[in-house]
Amino acid sequence: MTECLQFDFLHSTLMDLLSVLPDFPTKPYAHILPPLERSHISTVDLITLDTLEVAKRARVPPADVRRLSAQIIKALHHDVGFKEHRDSDADEPSSSLSVDIPVFPGPATRLDLSQWSVISTLDPTLDALLDGGIPTGYVTEVTGERCV
Repeated sequence: MTECLQFDFLHSTLMDLLSVLPDFPTKPYAHILPPLERSHISTVDLITLDTLEVAKRARVPPADVRRLSAQIIKALHHDVGFKEHRDSDADEPSSSLSVDIPVFPGPATRLDLSQWSVISTLDPTLDALLDGGIPTGYVTEVTGERCV
């Protein structure tokens, strides 16, 4: 029971940020997280809505919302294995978030076939087309004409 209450406290204090990015450094943004939570701003809202709209809704400085949003996007890119193309001129996020931040696949995005688990279709031709079979861990839908 105590663990559940503790988790709910963290979740309600830090929006859904820690469930999306558990290792995200929240300390630099501790002053704006409570107003964002009171305004029911989620992590998705922070990265999709206009920063001025979020800042106005939560009554927090737009520059702080911009920095938090930029840091969340950077952390999400890192989480899925992308490397950021660093521009020497851009030390600080601009006044608006750039949707076209140049990122490139990093080593973590490469498919390691030795760890690829598949289920055979029991049809060698179909297995060859699917690189060994249907991948496990994913929802897979097979469609086509019925063959009798």
